[in-house]
Amino acid sequence: MSNISDRRMLHLAIKKQRDPEEIGRLAAAAASVGMVDIVNVRYQTALHLAVILDRSDVMLCLLSLGASLQRQEQLHGDTPLHLACRLQRGVCLDVIFAAWTDRTAQQPARQDVKAIVHSRNYEGARRIELITVLVYYCIVTASQEKKNFI
Repeated sequence: MSNISDRRMLHLAIKKQRDPEEIGRLAAAAASVGMVDIVNVRYQTALHLAVILDRSDVMLCLLSLGASLQRQEQLHGDTPLHLACRLQRGVCLDVIFAAWTDRTAQQPARQDVKAIVHSRNYEGARRIELITVLVYYCIVTASQEKKNFI
């Protein structure tokens, strides 16, 4: 992973929905040279793209290699957690929360939860506020589904 095109291979593999093994090899190669959080022109890391494309399998791989949950993309200043809330990616949120609570995870994957949850994007939204909205949405959706069964 020495030149620019090599660095973009991980992003392209995620965008083109490549198989998890191929993405895992590219992510491991990127991590080995300290580039697992390399950004594209929109300042999105591979972890951002994994959330956008709802690829929880890729998220698991990237987080295990030390991908940061604190990097902000250019458009809204969203982190992967902001995106998971904004795009209503419940499984992606599960992966993020599991990474926080996994006591066996290596230190890079266990990131400062308080700092991540309380930081703001460019619009001033804190992730804790987005999570609250998402939880409310899930409760309303669940209650509507329950109502349809009756």
